Amino acid sequence: MRPLILLLFFIFTLYAEQKAPATSLQTKQKLIIGAGPYVQSQPYEGADDLILPTPVIFFDNKLFYVRWVRVGMYFMGQSGEEFSWGASITAQPRTLGYESSDAPILEGLEEKKSSWEAGVSLAMEYQTYFAEIVFFHDILDASNGYIVRAEVGDSIRHGDWSFFPSIMAIYHSDSFNDYYYSVQSDEAIAGRPAYEADAGVDFGVQSYINYAFDKKWSAIVNLRADYISDVTYESPLVDEHYIYSGMVSLLYTFEY
Repeated sequence: MRPLILLLFFIFTLYAEQKAPATSLQTKQKLIIGAGPYVQSQPYEGADDLILPTPVIFFDNKLFYVRWVRVGMYFMGQSGEEFSWGASITAQPRTLGYESSDAPILEGLEEKKSSWEAGVSLAMEYQTYFAEIVFFHDILDASNGYIVRAEVGDSIRHGDWSFFPSIMAIYHSDSFNDYYYSVQSDEAIAGRPAYEADAGVDFGVQSYINYAFDKKWSAIVNLRADYISDVTYESPLVDEHYIYSGMVSLLYTFEY
């Protein structure tokens, strides 16, 4: 498997280099870096919110990109003044899961781990609007499930402020939901019956909000809310129909 992955990576790199637009030596690239806390509520009954320190990186040179903690490499695309599109391979962390000690309802259950997921993405931009459809599959054999996410949004700029609101629909496979939300028959107790979660579709809204102090320094906030599907909410482990998450960071822009 590893030789095949390396071969595919090499092929995509060669193809992306052929497709990457020629740039002048005078063209400046931007690397935006920062760090800050990431907070995410847990849907599990009685579980505390997840709080993690996280790096924040934004970079895109039309060949490789980093968007917060998600990384990718283009293998096809086209840039224009009004319309651009790009297809890429991409990966990101999946922050979900629990230990049996996280809440009384979870006592006696096997730990469910966070993971990394990777896949392919097709993204488009038209004037100020953007859209993306992305397929992710678990690559660390935690859930061995997959998701398909479709997102559309707009870029709104007003003075030193920038807003990037979007809406999304996220399909979670039965393997994904079964891993994080099911209760096996040998784990069932009073108040926690056996349950098998099927595939479902969640809906989400989010926005990035950026304020530029000057050409180098800025601050960014991300706010997001996900409405989880009924097949997830009906799990005896779950008592919330929404998962809330957010991040705040101070950013510095390098030009080179």
